[in-house]
Amino acid sequence: SAARFNERLDNLTSYLFKDDKQVERGTLDISSATGPAYTFNPSSPLTFGDYTLVLLGDTAGHMPAHPDVNKPDMDLSYPGPEQTEDYFIDRFSFTVDSKEDRSYTTQLQRVQGIVRFNFLNVPDYITGIETSLDELSSHSFLDGSYSNAYLFSRYMPESALERDENNNLSFSVMLFPTLDEEQTDWRVKLYRDGNSAPYYDELVRTDVEVLRNQLIDLTMDFGQGTGTGDFRFYIELNKQWDGWHNVGGSFLN
Repeated sequence: SAARFNERLDNLTSYLFKDDKQVERGTLDISSATGPAYTFNPSSPLTFGDYTLVLLGDTAGHMPAHPDVNKPDMDLSYPGPEQTEDYFIDRFSFTVDSKEDRSYTTQLQRVQGIVRFNFLNVPDYITGIETSLDELSSHSFLDGSYSNAYLFSRYMPESALERDENNNLSFSVMLFPTLDEEQTDWRVKLYRDGNSAPYYDELVRTDVEVLRNQLIDLTMDFGQGTGTGDFRFYIELNKQWDGWHNVGGSFLN
């Protein structure tokens, strides 16, 4: 990204391993990284051997779930839907077999995807909306793989249904991607007239796929009528999106 590095990230932690044993760990000072890249230099000269550099961006307070951070196969746990920080990770392996100075370029990758739920033309009689996505992952590994099934669910009571002037409402959430070789089901439950039981409970789409570093819009349009036959559901994937989630809110920049 052309953005200033220290605007994109708030904190960066490094782990350097030699032959799968940790030899260095540190919290890097990125305050002066005003360009699009940050230059990492080991604290001491490296001896011959095989190395792995692990970089974790914006994970302060949510460090790897792996019990042994002395190994480069640590993983990150999904922190929950209330977390609004982007996570970035990178794992880069290299070999030192010469006394000559060498430089390498690698790239941090965002761990999560963004899902934005949109509910259009929400009637006044709707007093609760519950939406859920299954077959998501809850663990991210440094090799780019994901594991452990996770179900995201959010219930919005009448007090949280803050419609705009067009009777629309939306919210966004950060999620780890859909598990490999799986599809995510999108379920919607609707409550009306203050009743505690939903009058509508359906799997509305079975072909959702949450992807890393991408924005997906899930839209439900109630239409202009009062029957369930007026409902329309849309999935829109923005493969070119490269913004970041606004901390403390649900805005996308």
